[in-house]
Amino acid sequence: MKKNFKISQSFFTSLTISCLLGCANFAGITSSSSARVEEVAVKRETAILAKVVDLKINSSQYLDLLKGSPEKNKIRLVKIFSSGTIDQVYPEYRLFDVRDNSIYTLLGLKTADILVSAQEITFSSPQKFFGYLTIIPKQKFGKIEIRRNGLPLVFNYSFY
Repeated sequence: MKKNFKISQSFFTSLTISCLLGCANFAGITSSSSARVEEVAVKRETAILAKVVDLKINSSQYLDLLKGSPEKNKIRLVKIFSSGTIDQVYPEYRLFDVRDNSIYTLLGLKTADILVSAQEITFSSPQKFFGYLTIIPKQKFGKIEIRRNGLPLVFNYSFY
């Protein structure tokens, strides 16, 4: 014997909304905090098996490159979605169009590298990474973690 069940449109809509709200609450996102998710900096520990590269950089050379040709230092950072990570918690960006003799090559970065964090902090937007690049010579040290060809790589910078 077959039974036909009719589900009303309003019941289905309320069920869908409840599921979405439950998933959002489970992930720690509430209606009051969801607007601020982009602004939160998340500390991310460095990968244990990361290869570490120590670079000493001349501060005046770095600042000359930073203030030099904007066209030379222009790159694209494209947000990517890694399996196993939650985009809003650990955003990552792929670097494109890294030019020779730019500030990025001085820092050891290449096209197709994936920016994971700097100073163990993730960035909610590419603009915050660009801001970080302006302050690291003043701090006399810096740290950028990337993935290159799927392998974690950490650059430690000291400025003299």
